[in-house]
Amino acid sequence: MRVWQRIAALAPRRLRSNEASALRHVMPRTRLLLLLLASTYAVAGLLDPFLAPNDRTATLASVALGVVVMILCYLWCKADAAERGMAHIGGTALAAFIPPIGLPIYFFRTRPVRRALVSIGKSLLFLLAVMAIYVLAAFVVELVRGAGA
Repeated sequence: MRVWQRIAALAPRRLRSNEASALRHVMPRTRLLLLLLASTYAVAGLLDPFLAPNDRTATLASVALGVVVMILCYLWCKADAAERGMAHIGGTALAAFIPPIGLPIYFFRTRPVRRALVSIGKSLLFLLAVMAIYVLAAFVVELVRGAGA
């Protein structure tokens, strides 16, 4: 080994472009996107008590939440396919636009039947968890607002 190679081996290696984010070293991109999705529901739950039910802003907030969820579902499917070493999976856009139909189709295209069924179960549990996060966040805001009145 030459001297310059030894020196280069001692120096900290340069991060590749796909390693630039520090969060990617901590958790896979799919988990990061799921955390972001759960955080989106938490923020929506925090904002929900401030919006009147028949107000136009409530409608716009619901549409915005739907668009964010669609984008995150699409990005999650792409990241999951990349982690599995699959180039392009059909049905990813369907999973984004209609997750209750598209995600099971995506799971069956990317996994064996048993693992697809387990993934569907996990996605249903995740749905229940984000719904609970949403309700809990809204409840906390209502509790704080009630205590301040």
